[in-house]
Amino acid sequence: MKSLKNKEEKLYRALPYKHFANKSKLKTIRILFKLYQKDANTIFKYIWEKFIKSKTPITKRENIKQIKTILSERYKYTIFNYLVYPTYSSYLEIAKNYIKNLITHSTLSEENKLQLYILNKRGLWLNPPDEIQIKVKKENKEETKTIKISQQNKHLIKKLFHRYLKTNKIPKFNNAPLIVDNKTGEFQQSKTSKKFKQWIRLSTHIKRQVLYIPVEETDYYNQRKGKDTNIFHITKNDLGTIEIKRVKEIKKENTDTQENIIALDFGLKSLFTTNKGDLLGRNFFEKIKEYADKIDKLQRNLQRQKINPKQSKRYIKLNFKLKQFTKNEIRRIINRIVERYKLSIILVENLKYFLKQVINKFPNSVKRALIRIGRKEIKNKLKEISEEYGIQVVEINPAYSSQTCNNCGYVDKENRKTQEKFECRLCGYKLNADVQASRNLIKRFDKGMFVCGRKQALRLQIEEFIANLQLERYKCLWSKALRLLTQNPYFKGLSDSSLT
Repeated sequence: MKSLKNKEEKLYRALPYKHFANKSKLKTIRILFKLYQKDANTIFKYIWEKFIKSKTPITKRENIKQIKTILSERYKYTIFNYLVYPTYSSYLEIAKNYIKNLITHSTLSEENKLQLYILNKRGLWLNPPDEIQIKVKKENKEETKTIKISQQNKHLIKKLFHRYLKTNKIPKFNNAPLIVDNKTGEFQQSKTSKKFKQWIRLSTHIKRQVLYIPVEETDYYNQRKGKDTNIFHITKNDLGTIEIKRVKEIKKENTDTQENIIALDFGLKSLFTTNKGDLLGRNFFEKIKEYADKIDKLQRNLQRQKINPKQSKRYIKLNFKLKQFTKNEIRRIINRIVERYKLSIILVENLKYFLKQVINKFPNSVKRALIRIGRKEIKNKLKEISEEYGIQVVEINPAYSSQTCNNCGYVDKENRKTQEKFECRLCGYKLNADVQASRNLIKRFDKGMFVCGRKQALRLQIEEFIANLQLERYKCLWSKALRLLTQNPYFKGLSDSSLT
């Protein structure tokens, strides 16, 4: 049991490694890149078509001998094991979560939901059976129960899966890394070279031709404690520069976490505002806007000259700088939060609502940058700290949190006087608008109000406010509350009797 536990705690990270490949070797690597990615698309196409025709999920032991690829058989199996199959599995796992969410928020009966949950969990979207056997615990004993699947639910699960396919594109491998393992390459320690001590022996697309790439550890690689592996990722950044990363096996950090919870609110003035009053990343959006404005201006000039922006080196370089700044700043701020507080849970507002409510208030130049880069980096970094530190990341519905008083619970659009100032029209409570919004996320977590629709969020908030008015400390506000509620569209249809 102990060995199994330790195995579960292992994590793998691709960390930067220096390389000293000359122009001739880089040219060969770029050719190999294109062929590798082309073969990845070919293999995935075969796997996906077989899944659709057979209507049953593909396993990792799938026979792929008959697939014709440009590169060698060794490359074919490396591509399948490290790239295609994990991507295929991840795509279907996302489908399960997507469909599960649709079922949960539907108005179907509990019996129908149960049938759909079981079909979805087992991935039986395309060929649902007439009945399924499940194990049920009764009086500390496991019993087998047969669940019959109705024709209506068979048809519905297929529709839900096809809906997922329409909203989520089939994966492509045009930007996939070239993964090198012991089948396609070899990591060697030099015994004769004085200048370079480490080399990667890489098989190429030409038979019996190999490349020897001199490499060296980076400071960041050495800082991350863990066990070295002989798996390398060769990638190409937006500027076309070849980069090499070495995969390291990392164990979870043994942090002295306490039962501390912190809530992060995404704002327009600072990237993150915590419930403790921290305003983190105050210059983040200003810098993003500065980059984005330069990109927009350059793009307009290029279009006037009838030049495709993607052919401009300056345009590509500015986009690369914007991407690197966004990535580094987000990671720096989240690392700072983890270091400062001994956390067990981080509450964040649902990024879907962040895109709708916050990003739309920015100019188009900034909006595009945040959608393309910011959202992805926030999700990736939060997932990373969750895996490495065991911190639970919970998404909370932020709807109306910036308009709701953290003191009395009164929700009103006029509560938020400006972007920064919040003052409750009912009880007069004053606070920084983003700080009080993050404190509302804490309250919603305590009440189990996670991700739900905006209408449901408003209804729950109104119910909480009505309950608060019954408390002795708020009875002095009844007359003022009655006057305000008649002017507040959120409380339309609410009778006076419901307050007493």
